[in-house]
Amino acid sequence: MGREVDVGPVVVRVGYETVEVARAAPAHLPGTYRLSVPGEVHAEGFGLRVSAEIVERGAAPAPRDQAEALFDAGCVELPLVIRSWREGDRFAPSGLGGKKKVADFFVDTKIPRWRRSTV
Repeated sequence: MGREVDVGPVVVRVGYETVEVARAAPAHLPGTYRLSVPGEVHAEGFGLRVSAEIVERGAAPAPRDQAEALFDAGCVELPLVIRSWREGDRFAPSGLGGKKKVADFFVDTKIPRWRRSTV
């Protein structure tokens, strides 16, 4: 869900449980960033710094919060790329037992359309 209406120099956005009024601005995509492993990249368009390291299976502590993730090195292709989602993207959340469309995840977690490019 999410609707946007341009009203002169501002845009009114109606979300799941919010209404926002903001300055109208051109659509901005955060860009694409390559992440070496091990390594670190400042993904300015997303407003974050991302680092990656390789650890032995079983030696890595569980993620402390949603800002951390563990991946099976045998299941990812290098180099890693940080980018906005694209229509048709899927992921396999831990415990789901299958894949889920990123678009469905956005709807389920009630992320408004205008914020999805930076998630």
